[in-house]
Amino acid sequence: MQEKQENRGALDALAVRVIHFVANETAIPAHKMLSNIDYRLNGPIGGLDGFELVHAFAKEFDVDISGVDFSKYFGAEGSGGPIEMILTLIESIRGRSRLPALTIGDFIDAARASRWPEVRKVTRSGDTIHN
Repeated sequence: MQEKQENRGALDALAVRVIHFVANETAIPAHKMLSNIDYRLNGPIGGLDGFELVHAFAKEFDVDISGVDFSKYFGAEGSGGPIEMILTLIESIRGRSRLPALTIGDFIDAARASRWPEVRKVTRSGDTIHN
């Protein structure tokens, strides 16, 4: 993660624009993302809302998202019944998730590269690894 953080460098105009775009499209205050480039978006955003955010982002920043299965990041809309919600809450408290992290930094990287970053996997311990 440190290497990826260093490659991003300081928050330039594009990064700030991405953060404000995401803040305007969601209920997440920009200051939370401005202060934490690894702010995880697929905790507060899921299902159809996540898909809509990514598609609006791709259109706004001309990012190629073809071939990316975003259900791996957001899950399916309405798939979380009460048991799923309890499991998600427990995983969140433990700092784990079954979904790979999707951070504001990933959106910034995608805007810079004009393509979506490589898909990641989550280990049983909840750590995210790159393919």
